[in-house]
Amino acid sequence: FFDSNDGDPYDNLEEPLKRIAGTFLDSVNEQATEGYEEDKEDENSFEERLNQTFQPYFIELYGLLSICMEAIGHHRDYAVEQKIFKNKKQQARYFTIIRLHARALRICNEAMSLIKSGYGTAALSRWRALHELATTISYFIENPDAIDLFLEHSKVLSYEAMADYNKYPELL
Repeated sequence: FFDSNDGDPYDNLEEPLKRIAGTFLDSVNEQATEGYEEDKEDENSFEERLNQTFQPYFIELYGLLSICMEAIGHHRDYAVEQKIFKNKKQQARYFTIIRLHARALRICNEAMSLIKSGYGTAALSRWRALHELATTISYFIENPDAIDLFLEHSKVLSYEAMADYNKYPELL
């Protein structure tokens, strides 16, 4: 099979292996393209049926999210323009609540995307996270001193993250 004068027998395998690998890769790409196109058709059909059934609710949810985003933006702008803060501590507390509210809106958008894609169970987990965040915000509004502890804890987490980065910079 191999002539001993040809040198290393594995050198003769390089070209056939490249051709086989190329053929295999072309076949995988062709099947992946066909599968992707079929899945996309199914997905479009699913989204069409979903919208026929639930579009009014999607519109209501979208409207509610839009109102919440606009309201918090206007309130933030008003607070800054009118300089309603008596000191830096009040300002830090206020902007902590604003950041938590922004996180809540992001979670709402994530849940809405999941719902519109047909992942209702996954959306429920985002709603649970939203409920936890709403509870935290409500608690902070009733107990503003707790915000100071939250901010201190955030500093500790930032320090720990920085320490990890400094310990393993090449991995991170």
